[in-house]
Amino acid sequence: MPRSDARPDAQAGAVRRRSVDLSVYLVTDTEQCGGVDGVVRTVREAVDAGVTLVQLRDHHLSDDDFVALGRRLVDVLDGTGVPLLIDDRVHLVGPIGAQGAHVGQDDMPIDRARAMLGPDAILGLSTQTPGHVAAARAMGEQLVDYLGVGALHSTGTKPEAGDLGMATVASVVEVSPWPVCAIGGVKADDAAPLAAIGCDGMSVVSAICGQPDIAAATRRLVDAWSRATGVAATHTDDAAPANASGQRPSASPNPSPDKAAR
Repeated sequence: MPRSDARPDAQAGAVRRRSVDLSVYLVTDTEQCGGVDGVVRTVREAVDAGVTLVQLRDHHLSDDDFVALGRRLVDVLDGTGVPLLIDDRVHLVGPIGAQGAHVGQDDMPIDRARAMLGPDAILGLSTQTPGHVAAARAMGEQLVDYLGVGALHSTGTKPEAGDLGMATVASVVEVSPWPVCAIGGVKADDAAPLAAIGCDGMSVVSAICGQPDIAAATRRLVDAWSRATGVAATHTDDAAPANASGQRPSASPNPSPDKAAR
């Protein structure tokens, strides 16, 4: 069910929030994408089809190769309005030119990550329980911008995350002062139940990475979220250029009134 209390940033003098649209959030998987060139192609096609946030995740590339890939994604995302976040390797956000990072419970502590990133970068945190939310709040609500909760369903991408199920995700959403997206085996059919419990978006890996038609797979997710929330979907691959120079418009849909107040 939706939260029983208003989020603190909806009130005057509230904790600062850095803007992030979690609606359809792509987390990359280099192997599923068929290599680094596949990651670049996947991100380009997915953002054109409506993805609102991208996280670069790869646990096997060296730092140098990871930075090289990250910079390619920065070029792809330039002018789209879609931020690039870096999984775990907070120290590489600056060299890549990304807009922020995402850390897990066993990664860098959020206070240290925020100190490295500075006040303006986006910082996400993986959580699995209401206790994780309480621990993060105790460190300071200004440190984090959103939570990723999962795995919603068991998945081969991250088998150690288990299978939380919708009820556990709802229990985290209920106590979170931050926007929340679900991750882990998330598919288009999950959009309506996730929106109903107050989630702010869907984070996906295999629902886009490795799909035979990246654009079509992305549009299914974008349209499902649009139907679930009543927020109009934006597919920039179907849209005319924004101006005479051919610059693409932002792939992020306009936030709902509820999101704008959070």
